[in-house]
Amino acid sequence: MHSCVIVDTSVLIIFDKLNRLDLLKSIYTKVYITDEIAKEYNKPLPDWVIPENVKDIKYQRFLLAQIDLGEASVLALAIEKENPLVILDDLKARKFAKNIGFKIHRNIGCNS
Repeated sequence: MHSCVIVDTSVLIIFDKLNRLDLLKSIYTKVYITDEIAKEYNKPLPDWVIPENVKDIKYQRFLLAQIDLGEASVLALAIEKENPLVILDDLKARKFAKNIGFKIHRNIGCNS
């Protein structure tokens, strides 16, 4: 079981449109986003969504050569967490994350 999940903007948008952001809280112990994701989402977040900056920005800079800023920030934060689950919608970012060894989901319950 994953103690935390790190999500990208599209996850927040999808669940917000369904008025079901609460599902994330009910499934995962901790839900993290990066400041980049918070800026992209650009709406108030529930207090249980934890924004966290990447501590070592060099990983994020490296990832930016391969994927977009939001996804790069999510993966850079995932590098700093213990056994995180990463939920990404972007195919290129999912493939990249899988190739470097992350457990990822496209949406809740949907692998690859």
